[in-house]
Amino acid sequence: MVLDHRAKEVIGIQIVGPIAAELTTTATYTIENDMTIYETQDMVHVFPTHSDMIKKAAKSFEMNLEELTCCVE
Repeated sequence: MVLDHRAKEVIGIQIVGPIAAELTTTATYTIENDMTIYETQDMVHVFPTHSDMIKKAAKSFEMNLEELTCCVE
């Protein structure tokens, strides 16, 4: 995830792997709507989904990665 650190706005996301297609939809929505990391953290996804990883990536800018849960919040 690439940020404009002043505005905390998501300006880019790089995705590689077998689940990239699912994550691309969420990433595109985030960028096209000029969402901040705070708005990205508040997104709600249908369960179960891999798109929740975008939310966790946004949280990682303000939290220690070791404090993030690995499972359902």
